[in-house]
Amino acid sequence: MISLSVAAGIALIELGLALTPGPNMMCPVSRSISQG
Repeated sequence: MISLSVAAGIALIELGLALTPGPNMMCPVSRSISQG
C-alpha cells in the first residue's frame, strides 16, 4: 500500500504531463500558426 503523499505526488506529475503539450501537438500548432 502506498502512502497518501506518494499518491498525491504521482497524481500531480500525471496532471502536469496531461496539461503540457507534447511533441504530437507541436506539428498542428506550428502549422496553424504558419497558415493563419
